[in-house]
Amino acid sequence: MDPYLRTLGAELRRLGVPARRRRRILAEARDHLRSDPGTLARFGDARAIAQECADELGGTAARRLSVAAFAVLAVAGAVFSALLLAIFTVVPARALACCTATPPAQVITLAVLVVAPQVAFVSGVLALIRAVRLRGHAPLPAAEVRTLRRRSAVALASGVASMSALALFVTEYAALLPAWSQPAVYAGTALSVLLVLPMAVPLVVTSRIRVQTAGTAGDVFADVGGVVPAPLRGHPWAFAGAVAAVVAVAVLAPGVAADDAFDAALRALAETLACLAGFAALGRFLSLRH
Repeated sequence: MDPYLRTLGAELRRLGVPARRRRRILAEARDHLRSDPGTLARFGDARAIAQECADELGGTAARRLSVAAFAVLAVAGAVFSALLLAIFTVVPARALACCTATPPAQVITLAVLVVAPQVAFVSGVLALIRAVRLRGHAPLPAAEVRTLRRRSAVALASGVASMSALALFVTEYAALLPAWSQPAVYAGTALSVLLVLPMAVPLVVTSRIRVQTAGTAGDVFADVGGVVPAPLRGHPWAFAGAVAAVVAVAVLAPGVAADDAFDAALRALAETLACLAGFAALGRFLSLRH
């Protein structure tokens, strides 16, 4: 019995199963083997048992990570949105964009401030949708587990980048912003980072579990295919173009209504290009397309 348990423990460790879960699995296996000496012959190969445990644990952990990451980012996103809305209610965006000699650092900060929150939102929502859709499926294919981990990681990293960019933004534009903006944003950033950064621990722990179940990961149509018009299904780039067009209209319409059509058209074009660039850069990595 002892050699069997040593082999089982070594395999669980090799497959990245956390120490606490390893001890629990080994304790249960020891109890079974002690209760019935004949169980050892029916227990199965230790390596195969360890892989089954890793496959099931890896899928469950990845789904839980996606849900937890979405919940944390929802709180951080609410703080981010409230601060941004409060600032731009006092200081219109055009007052900050009017400067023609904007240093490169400020341009980068503004770009991250615009793009990172959208990436965090889309990645987090897609991770949650995939986690909910795969609930009850066990074990998950390694490709699906990898997709959940990647979407959660991108969402969390983009969330931290968003809050960091907001803190840099109020620092760089301090002369144009109200006095309360810096302490409020610094406090909000600290709160959000304290919420998001601890998620790195389960992300790292989950990513170490070596899942080897065969199978493929679905694309974006496996996530939202039910609401996609039939002509677009199976055509990821056409779908991306349609989404970019919807975003462009959503940005353009308020500007036209406010008699600011030229600036709105520029913002709509920028959003369209950002959507398509994001799909090109992250589409395969996040299993939006194959």
